[in-house]
Amino acid sequence: MKAVIYTRVSTEDQANNGISLDAQLATCTQYAESHHLQVIDVIVDTMSGKSVDRVGFQKLLKLISGKKVRHLIAMKLDRLSRNTIDTLNLLNLMCQKNVELHLADSGRVDSTSADGELMMTLRAGFAQAERRKISERTKAALDRKKALGQRISGRPPYGYEFQDGKVVANRSEQQTLLTIRKLKSKGRSVRQIIRDLEKKGIYNREGKNFSISVVHKILSAA
Repeated sequence: MKAVIYTRVSTEDQANNGISLDAQLATCTQYAESHHLQVIDVIVDTMSGKSVDRVGFQKLLKLISGKKVRHLIAMKLDRLSRNTIDTLNLLNLMCQKNVELHLADSGRVDSTSADGELMMTLRAGFAQAERRKISERTKAALDRKKALGQRISGRPPYGYEFQDGKVVANRSEQQTLLTIRKLKSKGRSVRQIIRDLEKKGIYNREGKNFSISVVHKILSAA
């Protein structure tokens, strides 16, 4: 009855839905106790669920592939992923390794029967659609503020700077954004883009390599 709890939160989730890691952990822990599941690990990710390129998620895949756990607990399906294909790939792997999925908001997931598989496909599709809606709303709001020259936060987004209380483009960072997008158009992966930037001597504001999450964010905003 060994189980692992997976929790994930992103800035968008906290801003739009008020979802916190503490709330997820408390809910999943209570679920495990009530179903007599032994939690051997708690995995936490703090980034968007539209990609599987997350440290915690990769650790989860290794545990499942290595048959280290028999049960996976998450608060909701969209905590695991907001991408339909990625969600279905995870469920397929879990079926192969005889790992059961438990969602604290709805119980044990049936993904082995035809009806169960159909239901999970629909739920995964709704999760992806909601993610896209959130991204569209957020981008529209930020674009509007940029157009009005208003401050977006305490720190300007990459590619911009504050001047006299207004948001203006930072030429150097805009050039970096252009470089990142050009590399992507050439078929480079996110990891390859980061290595290419390092070779070119291009680093983030702290003088360090760009992180995977930041490059993903830049590309998704293009």
